[in-house]
Order: sequence, then structure tokens, then C-alpha cells
Amino acid sequence: MDKNRKRAAGVASTASQLTAWLRTRPNLQVTKPRTATIGTTALPAKVVDIAISRTAVNEPSDCPVRACVDFLTWPKAGDNVYGLAEPSVLRLYLSDVRYGGKNHLLAIGIEGQDQADLKQFLPDAERIVSSADAPVSRASS
Repeated sequence: MDKNRKRAAGVASTASQLTAWLRTRPNLQVTKPRTATIGTTALPAKVVDIAISRTAVNEPSDCPVRACVDFLTWPKAGDNVYGLAEPSVLRLYLSDVRYGGKNHLLAIGIEGQDQADLKQFLPDAERIVSSADAPVSRASS
């Protein structure tokens, strides 16, 4: 998502492209993508942890803390966007899937109020991610 809260130009809706783009955002601290799986069918996924950079410049004007950064939107979302307010952190799973005869990007986020909160919550949340089941398959090339 760009500064005008619109989909960023040139970023394809794939796990690789989105993780690469997220890592270019100076207001975000994004880990190197790791491989993971989602669900009972073990859909291949990339996973990154995202936090607000220590040098971040606040983006939304209504941010209640030092820095907030909006970075995700979706088709037909209108004004609905997703971002983080410091000190929140996000573990983001991204998988290229296929359903309805088309390729799509599946995103699953696990957000913690801070790093300690995320660490405490992750075992339960990751069990849910690994047990998920949906009528999707790997995206076709």
C-alpha cells in the first residue's frame, strides 16, 4: 500500500513479491522470509515478522503513539487498511493458492501487543495455522 492508501504499483499479489516489497519499506523492520506451511494440506508459505522501525516516521495522522504504519489493503477494501502501531508486532504467513479457477494470495497474521506478547501467544496460534483446512490448493505457475 502506498502513502495514499492505495495498492502499491508494481507489486504483484504473490508471497515472494509482497515479502520483497515489505522489506523495502523504511518504516518497517521485516525479517528475512522463512519457509513454512499452512494447514492440513501443508500449503507452502513464506513467513516474516514485522515491527515498526526504530527510525519510523509516523504515517497516519490519527496515530495514538510515536509511530503507526499502514501497509496492507485488499481488493475492494475501500478505506479499510491494515497496519501496526508501535510496539505491536506481526507474524505474517503468505501463501500462493488457487481457488475458483484463479490464483490468489492467502495471508494469515498473528499480532502481538509487543514481542513478548507475540512469543507467548505463538504456540497456540501456530497450532491453529497448522490445523486450518480450506478448499484451496497450491497456485499454478
